[in-house]
Amino acid sequence: KTTVGDAATFANDPLNVTEATLTFQQPPQPTLTAASALETIPRGSNVSVDVTLSNIAVGDQIDWTVGVTGAATIEVTGQTALTFSTTAAATSETITVVASGSGSATATVGASVNTVAVTAVQIVFSEQVPVELSAFGGALMENRVELNWTTASQTNNAGWRVLRSTDNETFEVVSDLISGAGTTDALLNYSFTDPQLPAVEQVFYVLEQIDLDGTVHRSNPVEVILGARFLLPTEFATSIYPNPFNPSTTISYDLPSEAAVSIVIYDALGQEIRQLVSESRSPGRYSIQWDAKDQLGHSVGSGVYIAKIKAGSFISSQKMLLLK
Repeated sequence: KTTVGDAATFANDPLNVTEATLTFQQPPQPTLTAASALETIPRGSNVSVDVTLSNIAVGDQIDWTVGVTGAATIEVTGQTALTFSTTAAATSETITVVASGSGSATATVGASVNTVAVTAVQIVFSEQVPVELSAFGGALMENRVELNWTTASQTNNAGWRVLRSTDNETFEVVSDLISGAGTTDALLNYSFTDPQLPAVEQVFYVLEQIDLDGTVHRSNPVEVILGARFLLPTEFATSIYPNPFNPSTTISYDLPSEAAVSIVIYDALGQEIRQLVSESRSPGRYSIQWDAKDQLGHSVGSGVYIAKIKAGSFISSQKMLLLK
């Protein structure tokens, strides 16, 4: 017979207890992913994006929906409608969304697996623009308007027409056809001078870009204030546009009083390239164009140049960037 102690002693004996933590992990949930969230529709063609539903089981019932907003045409390869069902043949299922036509559209792709909804994905399709217009502006130069615009790329561009309006509603053509560059990714500058200005306080201009097939696209309008041409400037001022430029840029300056004016172009090393103006001028608004040529009529290379403008005691030095 063995004695292990009375009940009281046994109850107070220390006990070593080891805790165990159990972690229950939920299996991966079905997920929708799009191969691309933003695509451009090539002109006259189409673009497709794969959408994949992952973490599913063979035999799962999948109900697909593709919602569309916008003008472009959206289809799903192999399907006659944008709402359809499939049965999973593997642990993931992929559909292909195709966009075509003109205009842009947003496709919202959703799915439910065995009636349980999955978070939808969106794909934005935008129509390829014939011209990527990076700058378009105008300014009053004495009694004429100088318009300048720059393109970052062009596709099948036959040319441009400039239209003018006094009410921003009814526009009239004020230019001949200005030749485009067809298809190119080069940075190109264009300009147009409108010398026949109406007797109004402001005018509006738009560009009409004409495709090789005759299709016409309009830019947003730019506004030019004309009322200031009747008033003399009250202070010295200078501006250069466009900048960067190729092949030419316009240097404008305001004179509130008569002054001897000098405009000289220097290169980045301070060497004189060309003198554009050296004469006395009465009060007014003036401009002169530099064609990126030196005093001997030779074209200068790409780089930074400085226009130094003196008018009496007023001095201004402005950097210009020539890109070729």
